[in-house]
Amino acid sequence: MHLAEPTMNGGFRVHSVDSVRQPSSHVRPAMCLLHSCAMTARPHTRALAQHHRRDSMRCRAAVFFCLLVGALCVACAPPAPPEAEKVSATTAGLADSDLHDYQLQALETRVQQMPDGPERDYFSGMLAARSGRFGDAVAQLNRALPHLRESAPKRAAMALEAMATAYRADNRYGDAARAYTDLSDHFADQLDHFPADDAALAQILRETPAQAISWHGPVKLKMSNNPIGSRDAEIVVNGVRAPWLLDTGANQSVVSLRLIFTLCRRMVGTRARGVSSRVSASSKILR
Repeated sequence: MHLAEPTMNGGFRVHSVDSVRQPSSHVRPAMCLLHSCAMTARPHTRALAQHHRRDSMRCRAAVFFCLLVGALCVACAPPAPPEAEKVSATTAGLADSDLHDYQLQALETRVQQMPDGPERDYFSGMLAARSGRFGDAVAQLNRALPHLRESAPKRAAMALEAMATAYRADNRYGDAARAYTDLSDHFADQLDHFPADDAALAQILRETPAQAISWHGPVKLKMSNNPIGSRDAEIVVNGVRAPWLLDTGANQSVVSLRLIFTLCRRMVGTRARGVSSRVSASSKILR
């Protein structure tokens, strides 16, 4: 085996194997440097290759994990709800007639046969409002209202009026005032008669807190029949004894002006404007 060594004049000097064993002084450093670089490069190259392999394995693992998570999400996701089935125009028309004629039993039968959807929510909510179940009425009509605004403005108007009445019955005058405002601004022309007085009263009482009555122990009231066939009871209010009509279903109490002056020391005049330019009412707030 021979080794070619470059010379200073551009030629080569050939060494035998024996001479390679003892290289000259100027050849030995070059050979040592070459050997050192080779020894240094090989571990670095191996480490770099191992690093790339680890990165590649991590990337494959990450991709596999994402695919696995995606597959699990698709497999575990609930199925998309089926599109709500619409109530036929004939059934809806008959339900509108039942509602207009106050045929609540017939309306309830039709509602039970309707598929789930905004039409059923509307008729069920109107039935609840007419039956005095005001909480159910508000919940169901609120669900139906977004659909009715576009598809059935006449029903949207009736729904808003029923919701306002339900709010007033529950002493939620602020909510009632907002419902009347919505009705006046968007659907007032859909009603045969806009409830201006009710809307004005809701505006007057919009900041009034819900009223409640509490007592301790049994209460006995002496009652008598009045000329219109209702029941009266003698009740003391602000130290003034007067007959009051008992009506457990009344939403507001109405008293005579003379009794107002007797009960109240002063009157504060206030004007309620509201819902829109269509409604303007003046009232006296008693304090």
